[in-house]
Amino acid sequence: MSWAEEDWTVGLSGRVLQKVKELQVFKERLSRENKQKQLQLDNIHTSLEKQTAKVNTDQSLPQPDIPIPALKAASLKSCNTS
Repeated sequence: MSWAEEDWTVGLSGRVLQKVKELQVFKERLSRENKQKQLQLDNIHTSLEKQTAKVNTDQSLPQPDIPIPALKAASLKSCNTS
């Protein structure tokens, strides 16, 4: 593809060629940043799926019949006796 890029720049002034080069470098940088952000997004999505699966698994486990305040009080008593 580089030959096609060079064809259309033939005859352009030095100043315009410099601007074209700057824009090409800028485009490449944006492309790299886009790939990096997409990878981060994919990783976050994978992490979310794993956490969602874990929560769903935890919710399917039998829950204790002890009310939450009683659990807190029991844990506080065990902390005070230590």
